[in-house]
Amino acid sequence: MLNVTLLSIVGLVAGTILGLGVGSALGESSFSEVMKYATFLAFWIGITLATAAHEINRSRGYKLKDDLAVVGVVRKVYQPIRTSRGEHVRYEIAREQVYPFSAHLASYMEGKEHNFNIAIAGQSGSGKSILTYWLIRKMPFKHIIFSYKNSDMYVQLGFPVLYIRNFSPNVFLDKESFVQAWVTAFVPSSQGITASAIEPLVRSIVSKCSNWQEFSDEVERRLRRAGDNYVTSGALADIQSKLESVYNEKMYSLDLPDEITIDFSGLNENAFTFNAEYLLRSIYRQIKDGSRTGTMIFCDEAERFLRAKNTILREMSSMIRSRGAFLLSTQRLSDLQGIVGNAASQFVFRQTESEDLQRIRSLSEEFRWTVQRLHAYEFVDLAQHESHLGIYIFKLIAPNLEFSEIREWKPDRYSDNTNDVFSRKTQAGPDSTILELEKEVFEQLAQPRNAQEIAKRIAEKTGEDVNTVRFRITATNGAIDRLMRQGKISSLKLDFVKFVNNRTYFADTEATYYFRTGTYDFHDFVVSMVASILTHRGIDCRVMHHGESVPDIIAGKMAIEVETTDKRGENFEKVRRRIEREKQDGYTVMVIVSSQDLKSKYQGIDGVSIFTPRELWQTDLSDKKDSSTDREG
Repeated sequence: MLNVTLLSIVGLVAGTILGLGVGSALGESSFSEVMKYATFLAFWIGITLATAAHEINRSRGYKLKDDLAVVGVVRKVYQPIRTSRGEHVRYEIAREQVYPFSAHLASYMEGKEHNFNIAIAGQSGSGKSILTYWLIRKMPFKHIIFSYKNSDMYVQLGFPVLYIRNFSPNVFLDKESFVQAWVTAFVPSSQGITASAIEPLVRSIVSKCSNWQEFSDEVERRLRRAGDNYVTSGALADIQSKLESVYNEKMYSLDLPDEITIDFSGLNENAFTFNAEYLLRSIYRQIKDGSRTGTMIFCDEAERFLRAKNTILREMSSMIRSRGAFLLSTQRLSDLQGIVGNAASQFVFRQTESEDLQRIRSLSEEFRWTVQRLHAYEFVDLAQHESHLGIYIFKLIAPNLEFSEIREWKPDRYSDNTNDVFSRKTQAGPDSTILELEKEVFEQLAQPRNAQEIAKRIAEKTGEDVNTVRFRITATNGAIDRLMRQGKISSLKLDFVKFVNNRTYFADTEATYYFRTGTYDFHDFVVSMVASILTHRGIDCRVMHHGESVPDIIAGKMAIEVETTDKRGENFEKVRRRIEREKQDGYTVMVIVSSQDLKSKYQGIDGVSIFTPRELWQTDLSDKKDSSTDREG
């Protein structure tokens, strides 16, 4: 590295000596005349050397610090070749190394025609988070940050922090935003009649409610009136099964400041998406009506919203540029399909998935070639202007990421819809009331149950309101939360079917069931559920005893394996071998998995039908009915 100061001093000294020599050579007799030459030459040589050293250092990137730099350029290199058929031109794609030079972020963004929308895609460890922190610091906006992971540092960027686990928004203040947040958080697993009935039902129910308890009561009341109406009862059961994951009576009216980090850590995925979508709609409405100006909204893991067609992110991405900007971050470019085109800057780190590479290839072969070969912390801009002349490879040089102490933001006043009795107890610590509730929940899990079922059984014993009990056991740091953290109970998703008083209950999406850790309770519970489904379908069946050599259920010539966990390695091979033996014995083999996530794990077994319990109930089994329940051989 060339030291500018040292070269300036050398230049001044050299200029002075040379000036004295020139003055003497010209016969100047007075000291003042000689010094004129010395001063002029010293100044000229010193400035020249200093300027030259500065330019050399700048071109080599030595002086770059806390800056976005161009570290490479990818171009097509054309070469003439001669063949028997004549001369042709062939090209290859090559990366040219350059001395790092500043991309001048402000000028680069200005060249995007004042569209400051940014999308970032990169795998974990690629440098995506560091770039995001840096851009939030550098972009000239007021920032509202949606963060959901404990490991992220967004809470330490200097903005006040709102912890949603402590201060949930009063989602009943805006009924239509409630409806849209619901259908965004709970995307139906199918698009049938029941799924289409959910949105209007939620709209009708919430219009009559001002808090979660009233909402739950209204769902319960309508379920009792639904009778044999398959569509309505199915939709209501679906709504009821989702309720526990977002139910929270600790609600506040949130008048958010101009800049804030909203932290959703500690919430389940449904609660995160529901509350975040509601707040996004509230903030975007303020941006549109002009009460909130110059705002950039940042959403981490944006694909969580984009799974639903209803999310406000789609409208916001196309309309916000005249009033503010958005910054979206995700792991894969394909996660932002349908929205990334509204971002004038599309910063993409190394991508390896075929779907992403195919999308990038549609832009140019040079882009596809480049993103596969990026080094750590390097990225390209898929929306770079005149990229056909050369694709810039960017990298942050010595980013100055200063983190601050966390400053928690709290709302000014408490919502009237809040029941805070239990929250005060949980914040104070595990008093005897909480410990008794933990004990009661654990006792109710003599067989697996969801939170609604647990709450009903406790309410029947204590005489309390079932919704109050459910809130107490499902609240943050409530009985279920504490038992889970102690490792005493576990939970799994279940695509359930229930038969109660000659009525059938199921939902389009799965419910969370809790059970005692280290037992076969959940597996046995699902086996019993499957047997009950078969019986209600008119199929005779027999539940077998535990053992590796027999299936879980025999129904005539049908062998049924029930799987509730993701078996790997030797455990999976044991299942595969047992199924092969059963097929050799002449059985038709069916695998029942507890949730949709497990279906893909067992798809690799040939000649096997795979269903969840709900799918088993809805599938035509007329060809499988057989009066015999004895296994031959």
